[in-house]
Amino acid sequence: INGERVLDFIDYQALSANEQIDLVMRRAGEEIEFSFEKDDWEPLGMTFDSEMMSGIRMCANKCLFCFVDQLPEHVRPSMRVKDDDWRMSLMMGNYVTLTNVGDRELERIIRRGASPLYISVHATDPELRAHLLGTERGALLMDQLKKLAAGGIQFHTQAVLCPNLNDGEQLERTISEIAALYPAALSLALVPVGLTAHREGLCPLRTYRLTEFDEAYVELEPKWKKSVPARHELAIACGVSIAPVLRDLVENHPVTGVHVSVVPLVNHFFGETVTVSGLLTGGDLVDQMRSVSCERILITEVMLRDGEDTFLDDMTLSEAERALNRPITVVGRRGEDLLNALLSVAKGEA
Repeated sequence: INGERVLDFIDYQALSANEQIDLVMRRAGEEIEFSFEKDDWEPLGMTFDSEMMSGIRMCANKCLFCFVDQLPEHVRPSMRVKDDDWRMSLMMGNYVTLTNVGDRELERIIRRGASPLYISVHATDPELRAHLLGTERGALLMDQLKKLAAGGIQFHTQAVLCPNLNDGEQLERTISEIAALYPAALSLALVPVGLTAHREGLCPLRTYRLTEFDEAYVELEPKWKKSVPARHELAIACGVSIAPVLRDLVENHPVTGVHVSVVPLVNHFFGETVTVSGLLTGGDLVDQMRSVSCERILITEVMLRDGEDTFLDDMTLSEAERALNRPITVVGRRGEDLLNALLSVAKGEA
C-alpha cells in the first residue's frame, strides 16, 4: 500500500487510512495494481484469514517468576500460551517485555504511532532486569523506552515484585527512572509475585504479606454506622492472604443491620501456597461455600475473567449461583466498592 509492504494488521490499518491509495496485490503469481481515492480513514473492506495477518509473537524469556511455568497440568490450553507481542499490547492492553523487538521493529512502532503500549519493566537496572527475564536482551529496556518517548509513544508500565530481588533500593531506582520519562510514562503498576504449589525445579522465591482499605467508611452517614442486631447475613469469599485484613475491616466498621463473615478459601486448584483472591476458581468457591450459612456471597471481580462472568476453571457465575442456591455479588476492586455493596444490602437495594 502506497509503496510500503504490509507486514500485519497494524500496517494495514495505518496505510489504508490515507485518502489516496495505490494498492498492489499478488494473486495467482501475478501483480495487480489499483489506484483510487476514498474518504480519510474509510476502510477498504478487506478481510483476512487471521486477525493479525501473521502469527502471534511468542515470549523468548525465561523469567524467574513466570506464572505459566508454575501451572498445574489440568489448566485449559490457552493459559499455557506465552505471548509477548507488542501488537497485542496496543490492541488488547497486554503487557510485553520488548525483548523480541529489534531496532527496525522499534522504529516501525514509532512510525505507526502505536500508542499507548503496556510494558513489563520489572527493574530498570540493566543487569538485574536481564537476570529477572533470563535473557541479555532484557538489559536494553531503558534505551528502548527513551527511543519510544522521543518518538512520541506513551506507555503504561508494570513491575512484578520479588522479595529481595527488585524491591527496596532497586524498586526506588525503578520508580525514579520511570517517573523521569513522564509524560511518555503514564503509570507504573506494582504487582506482588504470585507463586503456586507447582514450582519444582524453579528459582526459589517467596511471597509478600498483603494489606489494604479504610477511607470510605469515614464519609458514611452516622445512621449506617450503628452496631445493631443484623437483619442480613453476608459472607465474603476471598483468598487466604486478604482474609485477616477484611475480617478486621468488617469487625471494626459495622454497617447497620448487616452481619458479615469473612471466609478464606484454600486454593486446591493451583495449590495451597497460592493465597490471592484473583486466582481462586469457581470449583473451589462452590466446594467450600456450600456449608457456610448466609443469604448472599460477595466476591471480588478479579476472580472472574476480565469482561466476562467466567472463573479460571471455566465455571460461570450463574453456574456457581445455581450450585450454591444463593446470589453472588461481584464487588469492584476499591474499598468504596465493598462498602457500597454492604450498604446496598442494608438498604434493601440488592
